[in-house]
Amino acid sequence: MFNEGIRSKDIKIIYLNLNQIEVIDNLEVFKDNLEELFLQGNRIRSIDNIHSQCLSKLKKLDISNNQLKSLRNINILQSLSVLNIENNNISSIKGILL
Repeated sequence: MFNEGIRSKDIKIIYLNLNQIEVIDNLEVFKDNLEELFLQGNRIRSIDNIHSQCLSKLKKLDISNNQLKSLRNINILQSLSVLNIENNNISSIKGILL
């Protein structure tokens, strides 16, 4: 049964695995509370725009098994503590503070 009382600000975890997603977009509606985002096994080539979506509370991002070629400026996600990027084709990493 669908709960019509669910609002975007109530959502803390999103699973979008295996959906043939190519672009991460329109996550701004979850910016205040989203803590975990799972995007495994899609067709995502870049996450460069994820920082512009103001995901200030994002703690866990799993973008494994995609088609990433580079990783830049992920450090803008200041709350991020877990990042899974395994099984991609990353050849360039820039702007990341370890």
